[in-house]
Amino acid sequence: MMEQDNKELDTPKGRINYAGRYGLLVGGMWIVAFICSMYSIHNPFIGMTGNTVALLSLYVLFIIVVRYRAFIAPLSFSGCFTVAWFTCLFAGLITTLGQYLYLCFLDKGHFMGTITELLNSDQYAQMMKQAAPGIGPKEMAKLLDNIRMGDLILGMLQFNFLLSIPMALIAAIFGRLKNCLLYTSPSPRDR
Repeated sequence: MMEQDNKELDTPKGRINYAGRYGLLVGGMWIVAFICSMYSIHNPFIGMTGNTVALLSLYVLFIIVVRYRAFIAPLSFSGCFTVAWFTCLFAGLITTLGQYLYLCFLDKGHFMGTITELLNSDQYAQMMKQAAPGIGPKEMAKLLDNIRMGDLILGMLQFNFLLSIPMALIAAIFGRLKNCLLYTSPSPRDR
């Protein structure tokens, strides 16, 4: 009976449902990391907390893959990658929604203030002189003033989707190991 339930869960639709459920969790962690990064310039402890949550999300993604292998179906590397990648894609959508809501309703200009503060810092000025000698802080500030919310959110969505590929690869590599943490019983395929 349990094997039949697991076979029903190990379908493309079942994998997407599984990834969607856990994508909410990982996406929530990414939102917390994003919000912490907004305040990291003024409070390094909050920035460290955000970085810790981001790394912890990778561990949670690894656990998601391992639990799928242990309790639903044995997976090859490509199956592990697929489950992790779909989870990251859902997490990226949730994160982009959270970033949009944060920037529209909670930010109150903090994001642009932080960017302006970074543009006026000495370290940024030295870096810009090396990278683009003809562009100064005033030109960069003028460029930032022309960025619309839609462009910013589209860039964040692209970043979140690009981030999903290396995270899914790392989770799949470690999730595929036979003797990984939390993986106690070998599947019939691994015996």
